Amino acid sequence: MNVYYTKQNRDLEAEQEYGAKYSKELSELLKVSNYVCVTVPLTAETRNMISHQKFRVMKSTANILNEQVLKGVLK
Repeated sequence: MNVYYTKQNRDLEAEQEYGAKYSKELSELLKVSNYVCVTVPLTAETRNMISHQKFRVMKSTANILNEQVLKGVLK
């Protein structure tokens, strides 16, 4: 399984420990992902982070989860 991530600064530790691959642009990550987990707080800056336009670039079979859903699944 390939793990991709995007954030302001690369996380070299995650890349090394998990084999995660950094994606500078969210749109590029969305194009290749089967699952997308959003783990950012809801702020004015992050509201609409995944817009209608970004949904259009996602695979039609992709699933999107937020942090609360993920925590519930992992319990």
